[in-house]
This record gives sequence, C-alpha cells and structure tokens, in this order.
Amino acid sequence: MRDAPATRDSRPAAALSILRSFVDLTLQQTAEGTQPDQANPYLQRHLPDHALAAGGPGVTALRRLAEANPAAYLPNLAGSLNNLAVQLAEIGRRDEALAPAEETATVYRALAKANPAAYLPNLAGSLNNLANRLAGIGRRDEALAPAEEAVQLRRAPSPCGWP
Repeated sequence: MRDAPATRDSRPAAALSILRSFVDLTLQQTAEGTQPDQANPYLQRHLPDHALAAGGPGVTALRRLAEANPAAYLPNLAGSLNNLAVQLAEIGRRDEALAPAEETATVYRALAKANPAAYLPNLAGSLNNLANRLAGIGRRDEALAPAEEAVQLRRAPSPCGWP
C-alpha cells in the first residue's frame, strides 16, 4: 500500500527538523568540549542519512557542522552532497544535480590533498559522478575531463591500497 500524499510530502520536512535538532545538539556538545569522535554515535553515523532525506535544505543544515569543525564534518558534507546529486539526477532534476556534484569534487579534492590515503577513492568516485551529471545534461565534451581524471586516479598506485 502506498503512503498518502500528505505523509509522503511531510517526510523531508520531518527529516529536516530532526537534522536541525541533531546539528544543534552536536554544536552544543562541541561548545561544551566534547570532541566529535566522542559525540553520540548515532549522530555520527546518521547525520548524512538525515541530510539526504531532507534534500537540499538538509545539506545546508549539515554545512553548519562542516563550518564549525571541518576536520570532523567536511567528509560527511561531501558524502551528502554526492548523494544529493545522484538523487536529483535519478528523479530527473539533472540540471540541479550539477552544482552539488561539482561541489563534491571540489571538497573531496581538498580532502584528498590533505589525506590521500583516506580520500583519493572518494575523489575518484566524485569525479565519475560529476562526469555522469555533465553527460546527463548533454555536456559530454566537458564530462570527458573528470571521467579521465577518475580513471587515472583509479589506475595510479594508491597510497591506501584500494584497487
């Protein structure tokens, strides 16, 4: 049985409300001296999921954490942006999917520069996603460069041992 339209439409709003509460709680914990890796494990694990469920506004809410503590939350923001780009493309909003895909590649590039072993695989994946988003809106010539870079990263000897 399908959900009633009112229930289906309220899910992103509910997810956004939950996410905003999580962000506020996490910022409060940080202000009180709690290190991000000691914060509530549920929050650590599920912030990106709630951001995705809330859509664009959810990713915007997650930005507050990334701005407050980039080392702890920028990877979550990048993952959420990537998932948002994929989700937008899957529902036919291909033009809107390009901006989060571009931002994802930019963020993962900076993270990979600082820690290649941890983030080169994510950079390669985000570049592949960016190429797919560009191709999906008919910009195939522009899609070639990120696709080639993704292949080059995957073929290069890796500091982290991923295939």
